[in-house]
Amino acid sequence: MEKSRLRNSIFFLLLASFPLLAQEGFKSVQDRIVEHTLKNGLKFLILPRHEVPVVSFVTYADVGSVDETWGSTGLAHLFEHMAFKGTRTIGTKDYGKEKVALEKVDQVYLRLREERRKGE
Repeated sequence: MEKSRLRNSIFFLLLASFPLLAQEGFKSVQDRIVEHTLKNGLKFLILPRHEVPVVSFVTYADVGSVDETWGSTGLAHLFEHMAFKGTRTIGTKDYGKEKVALEKVDQVYLRLREERRKGE
């Protein structure tokens, strides 16, 4: 009976201290973040983790059609294609092969869009 009470007491003590431990853990991570901004304004937030030889990233662009001015629509979409699909000369190793793959991606997207338009 005493072991059970002791185990429960330890459990609740750990449970009660978890928010403090989590906050300290976040603070230690936050202190390791390195911010770097390129001359063009592109900002990187880097969290070095040298334990494993892996790189992971998320791209976030705080722009879109909502930021376009009347009469200049479509520019955000154009830049999206340039950033993620490249052009015939930028961001390509073999445009002929990549063009076939990109066309397949576009076709799948169009079919998906049509299915979504049908609704439930």
